[in-house]
Amino acid sequence: TTSLYQPLENMLYTRAMRNGKASDVYPQPPKSWANDEHQGPGNVLVADDYVIIATANRLDVYTDMEAARHKSEAEIAAHPDDPAIRLNYAEQMFNSGDVPTALAKLDEAIQVLGGRDNMKPGNVRDSIYHDCVKWAQKLGQDIKDPSSDNVAIVQGLYDRAGAAASNPAQQVDYRILRAKLATTLKDYPGAVKLYQEIISDPDRRAVPVVDDTSNVSN
Repeated sequence: TTSLYQPLENMLYTRAMRNGKASDVYPQPPKSWANDEHQGPGNVLVADDYVIIATANRLDVYTDMEAARHKSEAEIAAHPDDPAIRLNYAEQMFNSGDVPTALAKLDEAIQVLGGRDNMKPGNVRDSIYHDCVKWAQKLGQDIKDPSSDNVAIVQGLYDRAGAAASNPAQQVDYRILRAKLATTLKDYPGAVKLYQEIISDPDRRAVPVVDDTSNVSN
């Protein structure tokens, strides 16, 4: 062990074991946890590539993103035909806020898996579907109309989710979420078309759907 992680009320210090001097601090001043509603102090767990802080109401995971990039690129070079490595890379980048790189690595994973129109079935395809839906919902939560930020990105993520959907439940879920976005964007014919694609297909029509307002399965 060469470093000690010391969490204080406003920031996390990394101290050298040999002399106790601070070698790094997070967040970098003048920022601090005191004025950040999304991060805060807590119990610290240090793993090989991550520092995990258990706050009063959540877990925050930190890593050296440059080191994470180099590690992922080395893994891709060693296993160029493994889409899961590229997808994991995409997830790391999205979680760090680097959406362009996340989308690029996501598309690489899709291509290695067979291409958007011919993805091999299995766990990686399911993970691609769930990531696309999750990212679309996160990036689309502030969309109010066609002029809102992220509209094109969110629509693109739903395009990928629709291609990755491999069973009736996913196909229904995708169409409902996409129809809600279409409604928000005032694309009512598009929303109606998506709902019709559900009720016109026997397998999709049989999938139970929970009403958001009543929490009742239909």
